[in-house]
Amino acid sequence: RAVATGALVQVVKFAGPERLRRFAARVVGAVCRAASELEPAFLSYLAFHAQDDQAATSLEDLRLGLATSGPLAPCLDAALEAAKDCPSSKTGAQIAHELPALLRGGLATRVAACKVVAALCRASPQALRSPRSSGPNNPSFSTHGGHLLVLVADLATAEHLHSGGSSSAKSTAAGRDAGRRHLLGALGALARTAPPKATRAVLAGLVRKYRRAGPGGDALRVKVASVIATVCRRASSEVDAEAWPPLLALAFVARHTPFHDASHTPGCSPTQD
Repeated sequence: RAVATGALVQVVKFAGPERLRRFAARVVGAVCRAASELEPAFLSYLAFHAQDDQAATSLEDLRLGLATSGPLAPCLDAALEAAKDCPSSKTGAQIAHELPALLRGGLATRVAACKVVAALCRASPQALRSPRSSGPNNPSFSTHGGHLLVLVADLATAEHLHSGGSSSAKSTAAGRDAGRRHLLGALGALARTAPPKATRAVLAGLVRKYRRAGPGGDALRVKVASVIATVCRRASSEVDAEAWPPLLALAFVARHTPFHDASHTPGCSPTQD
C-alpha cells in the first residue's frame, strides 16, 4: 500500500488537472483511506503508553496535523481541484457516494473526508442535489446528500466515536473530541447547502435524540445541543417556520438545565448557543 500510494502521489503531482479529472473521484477515495491505513505505527505505540490526558491530546493533534497537512494533503487538494473544474456533476456525485464509508473510517480518514465534504459543498453543491429539483429556488437533496447530512449529524453526536489506530482509552477520547470538531465543520457546510426540507428533518431527529437522553445523559445532551446550534447558525435562513417551535422549547429547557458533564465535551456550550 505504501509503495502504491507513493506512486499515486507522484502521478497526481505531475498529471495536471486535465488528465486527473476523469479519475478524481477514485483518487479522493484512495487518498482518504490511505490517510489512516498508512498512519505511522509508532503513533499507536506512543498513544498506548500515554501517561496523561495532555500527552494523549498532543498525540491526537499530531495525527490531525498529518491528516490535514501531511504528504497526502497536496494529492487530495489536486484531486478536489480537478473535480471542481469538471463540467459535469457526475464526478461530484461519485465522490458523494464514497463519503459515507470514508466518514466511518479511522480518525485521519474521517478528517480527510470532512475536508472533502466542505470542498464539495463549496465548489459542487449540485452534486448533492436531486436532478428532479423543481428549480434553483426550490432545490431538493439527492439520496446521497440527505444521507450525508443525517450521517454527519449522527456521527457528531455519537457517544462512542472510533478514533482509529489507537489502543489507549485516553487517546481515543482525545481523538473523539478532535474528530468531532471536524465533523461539526462538515455539518455546517452541509447545513448551508441543504434545502429547508432536509434541514427540518435532521433538526427534528436531533430534538428527538435530545429528549430520549435518559438519566446521566448530560454528555449526550451537550453534544446534541451543540450540533443543533451548528445547524441553526449555518442554515438559519433556510430553516422554515415549522422547525422553530420545538427548537425554541428545547433551547429554553437547555438554558435552564445544569449540564454537569459539559466540561468533558470541549467546544460544546448549549446554554450559550
